[in-house]
Amino acid sequence: MSHVMYVFVRKVVVRNFKSIGELELELRPGVNLLVGPNGAGKSNVLEAIRFARRALVEATSPYLPHVPDYLSPLDVIYGRDPRREVALGLGLELYGEVGGEWLSAYAEFTTYLRYRPQPYETIEPVRHVVKIGDTQAEIDRGGIAITAPKEHFDRALKWIEEYAKRIPFKLAEPKEEGGRTVVSYRWDMEAPLQLEGLRHVLWPGPRGRASEDLLACSQVAGGTLLPFPVALGRARRPRGIRLGLPPGFCLDDVLEAVRGALGRVVFLRHVERRAEPVPIAGGDVLDERGRNVAAVLFSYRGRFGRNPESVDRALAALFPGVVLEVRQLYNSALLVAREGDVELPPSNIPDGLLKLVVLMLAVDLGPSLLLVDEVENSMHARLLEYVVDVFNGLGVPVLLATHSPVVVDLVDLERIYFLSRGPEGTRAEAVQNPEELRRRLSEAGIAVSDYFFYTKRYGG
Repeated sequence: MSHVMYVFVRKVVVRNFKSIGELELELRPGVNLLVGPNGAGKSNVLEAIRFARRALVEATSPYLPHVPDYLSPLDVIYGRDPRREVALGLGLELYGEVGGEWLSAYAEFTTYLRYRPQPYETIEPVRHVVKIGDTQAEIDRGGIAITAPKEHFDRALKWIEEYAKRIPFKLAEPKEEGGRTVVSYRWDMEAPLQLEGLRHVLWPGPRGRASEDLLACSQVAGGTLLPFPVALGRARRPRGIRLGLPPGFCLDDVLEAVRGALGRVVFLRHVERRAEPVPIAGGDVLDERGRNVAAVLFSYRGRFGRNPESVDRALAALFPGVVLEVRQLYNSALLVAREGDVELPPSNIPDGLLKLVVLMLAVDLGPSLLLVDEVENSMHARLLEYVVDVFNGLGVPVLLATHSPVVVDLVDLERIYFLSRGPEGTRAEAVQNPEELRRRLSEAGIAVSDYFFYTKRYGG
């Protein structure tokens, strides 16, 4: 195999998060749209993905993944009901190269989080579930349970026999399930699963080294969750982002892919102007409101000696004659623009130009999934057309929440989800027959945006 893995985020699953009871989105490369009335829950979908990144990748001590955006962990739970479990899931396409040929597999990962009032109020993962092929692994604080078809189980016996003396395996009797014989087995661990202690498992906790028993467990789980070669698809080329990980298709690879994909989610909302210098530190991560755009540009120019090509290309196309500069003021950076001989301080830079720069910077960061809330703010139709065209050229999903007719009319019907809110919370509805709807709208002379914002919204 080659020494890299490619990962593409194909699906997002959210349950019991804020206004969302249960919601599932199938994503395509390029722009995917969330449309619907105010209060339908469009922003909540984006926030759920951002929350998953914080809970599983950016965990700190004390473990408070809801901070600083929410006053209480109950604020992220549907109905603020502490008895509900929040579920956040990703469906991932995994790609690895073998003998010059690209192989692929599809895996699903879901983490379940619960409210915990003591010793301090928080919300934390209680278990992770990984599915690949016909095999499922459930990981909780007390151990790992594997359910697999009997032929997969037989293949794992060599690991079980080797480590059974040290690990208390609990085997269940084979049973018929879905026309196949499946076997479940479980082993317990003395220590909670730790992200750094056992790199294969996403779990918040203190840094530490894994015991030999935990590593032995991971070998068994990895061997069991490896699908047969016939279960692997073949691809002309991979899609998604490239991760610096050894490629593979077993449990540890799936979990590392989840961590890698979540770690490169970029979330943007309501870009704010900063008239004052910003600290240079932290320029490797783009603030979700674009407040550190000067620091990010300063960091990029320090590494490459120039602005990102996407930024300069966009300015040349939409703001010809305008050049961006970054000035260092001790340990801070200040963004200024120059138009001919006239210098524009931060307070004089057009809002649309600043928003454009932030969006193009997000593209250059190489996100696994780009989330933008109300992309249309401060942007003229020409800028929106340019941005949508750039986003559609990416090989990763871009999820936009919008109220803009311009944006809706630029996107294929197959890429649009209409969100509404009812007794069961926020729901997402895809167009069931895009070709038929496209024909009907064309014959009636109705724009796609008019259909979603008027006909669809009011039940026509």
